[in-house]
Amino acid sequence: MPQISRRAVLQSAPFLLATLVRCANAVVGNARVAEAFIVDPSWNAYRPVLRGVIAAVLPFDAPGFPPITIDDVEQRLLKLFPLENETRYAGLQRTIAFFDEIALFPLMSGPLLQEEANVRDLAARGGDSARIGAEIAATDAASFATFATNIKPNARFRDLSVDAQRTYLGLWRDSASIVKREFFGSLRNVVMITTWSMDATWPSIGYTGPLIPRTAVGS
Repeated sequence: MPQISRRAVLQSAPFLLATLVRCANAVVGNARVAEAFIVDPSWNAYRPVLRGVIAAVLPFDAPGFPPITIDDVEQRLLKLFPLENETRYAGLQRTIAFFDEIALFPLMSGPLLQEEANVRDLAARGGDSARIGAEIAATDAASFATFATNIKPNARFRDLSVDAQRTYLGLWRDSASIVKREFFGSLRNVVMITTWSMDATWPSIGYTGPLIPRTAVGS
């Protein structure tokens, strides 16, 4: 297996995080969503959701997967991305909590629709934002309706099995909304970057460790 540059992986983190925060701010902007959460969700409000995302993204039970746990990844993620300590992550906190309210998935809010118009460059290319928003909402609602037949009514993301959580995240991955797909991709990649930055995972990607011994850095 060819070696993968750990530095290159980590250097992509700021871009992914910027996309994640930008999409988060759009996703949670609607008044209906604001009513679903307190303005600054507590750690207990979104921690189970974050852990569910980690469990859904990473194949912990797969043969040959590195000997790490959800706790290990969660602690590393919070070290790399201090969600609780920096105000710039407030929108991200709310969007992680948004995953818990899975019935809101088909929603296309005003800010989300505006961001969708921006990424589609409707101002220059032309297009009816309202029509596109309605089409996205209808498509996502149909996908969600199929998913909802296999879960309990009013279930939250944290209540789902890992398989169901993966299916739900797949709705975001395959959404008709570019912004939702971007958010899913960035969230997934933040989890992946966190994972592959951990020493225990290095052998799995052919990384043998820093070229300069840690004890020599700064000496």
